[in-house]
Amino acid sequence: MEPLVRKRNGKVVPFSRFRIINAIHKAMKATQIGTKADAEKIADAVSIFLYRNYFKKGDIPHVETIQDIIERTLMERGFPEVAKAYILYREKRRQAREIGQALVDGINLIEEYIGNEDWRVKENSNMSFSLQGLNFHVSSSIVARYWLEKLYPKEIAEAQIGRAHV
Repeated sequence: MEPLVRKRNGKVVPFSRFRIINAIHKAMKATQIGTKADAEKIADAVSIFLYRNYFKKGDIPHVETIQDIIERTLMERGFPEVAKAYILYREKRRQAREIGQALVDGINLIEEYIGNEDWRVKENSNMSFSLQGLNFHVSSSIVARYWLEKLYPKEIAEAQIGRAHV
């Protein structure tokens, strides 16, 4: 059975040792520590771990799990600076994905307003369907999301999903 990996979007794809080598080697080049041969040895260790703990059992690891294993293996093999660079790169990519998602979310907010699909548009008797109404809808949605993600405790933020309106 071919080893498989679950991507962030849920799609299942074949496992690629070469992707691991390239990711590790990029972090090594960024820190000027280690060689391509070192990257290959670490990728081999990661691959063996994955085969023993996931693929052999028929499990499909998530890409985030694999990245966590890469970080741990870099630390265990004496490359803490490379692990740090790898971690920082992952965080930068996560932020880039969030920015991209925020753009999509913003477009969806506008389309929901124009299509009169969002319940908040219909329920707001203080604002007419207008450019000013659109601006209010977008800004209030962004502020509400900020409060839920940054200010409220996680339990309260999650409680409002389908249960209570905060």
